[in-house]
Order: sequence, then C-alpha cells, then structure tokens
Amino acid sequence: MNCKYYKPEMSTLLLLCKQLYSLPGCGAGGCLHILLDDNNYDDHSLAFCREYCEKNAEGKERITAMRILDIYSSLSIKERVLFDNLWNGYVIECHNPVNCDKCELIEIPWWIEEATHE
Repeated sequence: MNCKYYKPEMSTLLLLCKQLYSLPGCGAGGCLHILLDDNNYDDHSLAFCREYCEKNAEGKERITAMRILDIYSSLSIKERVLFDNLWNGYVIECHNPVNCDKCELIEIPWWIEEATHE
C-alpha cells in the first residue's frame, strides 16, 4: 500500500473481520453489524458496539469482536475511512500523493462527520 493513511494493523483487522463473518450467526457482522455492515465507525458507535458485545456476545465472537474494536479504536477517523473502503473491496492505491487530504479514499461520510462533531 502506498497510502500514508494505511497502517500495517489494517491487514490484521481485515483478517479478523473475515474471521468474525465466518463464525456461526455472524454472517452480517454479528455484534459488530453497525460497524462493519452499516459503516458507523465514529467513537460513539465503537463504544456502543463494545458495550453490546460485552453484554451479548460469547466465545469466539466476543474475543474476535473485541480485538477488532481494539484495533479500530486505535485508528484515526481518516484511517477508519480508509479501512472501511478496504473492507468494502476498494483497491487502496494513491492517485494524488501531493494532496492526500483531497483523496476520495479518506473522504469522511456526512453521518460520520456529524457524529464526530456532536
């Protein structure tokens, strides 16, 4: 990856997400559905997912989900946007190395922008 927002832990995160989806009952993201399927990766949504998983998930689902949340929480919002694009199948390739902040791969969606300014 030649994107300055790409972090090596995103490869681990990608594997963990795939592992979560392979678990029984987790075909739509399990306890992390709002994060992984609905693209809600602001801090409030991560906190909601963590609380929900602590109360409702068990075994491998809980362990995997908590690892995912730990990594997601360590990422900046632009890094989360980039990972969301990676998770959704976009090819992460730099097309504008001079002006990274104008890159569509890190464009923060309006619903995340609103959630980060509440």
